[in-house]
Amino acid sequence: MYYIGEGIEIDFLSANDKFNYVEFINEKRFTVKDTPLTYRQVNTLSEDKLLNEDRKNKNGWRRFSFKELAFFLIVRELKLFGFEHHQLKELSDYFLNKDYSYLSDLAIGCVLRKIEITLTIDSEGKVSIFDPGFYVLVGARMPHVRISLNEIMNKIATKYGKTPFEIKYSVKDEALNSHRLSVKEEELLRIIRNKDYGAIRIKKKNGEIGVVYAEKIKNANGQPFENELINMLKAKDFQDINIIKRDGKIVSYKIEETIKL
Repeated sequence: MYYIGEGIEIDFLSANDKFNYVEFINEKRFTVKDTPLTYRQVNTLSEDKLLNEDRKNKNGWRRFSFKELAFFLIVRELKLFGFEHHQLKELSDYFLNKDYSYLSDLAIGCVLRKIEITLTIDSEGKVSIFDPGFYVLVGARMPHVRISLNEIMNKIATKYGKTPFEIKYSVKDEALNSHRLSVKEEELLRIIRNKDYGAIRIKKKNGEIGVVYAEKIKNANGQPFENELINMLKAKDFQDINIIKRDGKIVSYKIEETIKL
């Protein structure tokens, strides 16, 4: 399963037409010694049908693509978590099976386009591919092993003396954006922090903040403030004022302002 936004996918397809990413990703120019695995480990993967056997001569050297190097690195990472070969079938399909190759081409292409791509693998071997937005929205809630495809590719790049792939759109960026306050939320926070208000009520409409009722109480403390009340009446278009009198004198008033957001 892949969770990559339509805009990101369209950008990859457009860039691939120009830069031939898929050809670069799938060109077989590496041998077993370039992988992080031993000859025996590679042969075991082959025996368990987790590798493509596209050699014309079975006795010839195996050749691997950039994408297959990434696959081997992911396999090594998963083995550190105790994954066994039967749990790697779907991962193998995504990276090596021609019927599913578009998924891994897209994922690696997104890394080349400076987007952070996250792979998740659960205990049953189910693989999901996420862009930052979908990982924050959906992926982070699932129990899984998480692998950054960008880190995998940077290990390959560093090994061959290449510059690591830059990230301009990351999970961290998306997480920060998802917690950024809206204009209404910022205004509500300003009202809450106003020390003049002793109580605040919020009325929501269609799930959004609609109206805030902010209450002030002021005591006379023996000082007349009729003029102040008159000024308050003139200052606000929407407010309720309750006046408390004792022995013919105003001792306090409570004003509830209606603030539309």
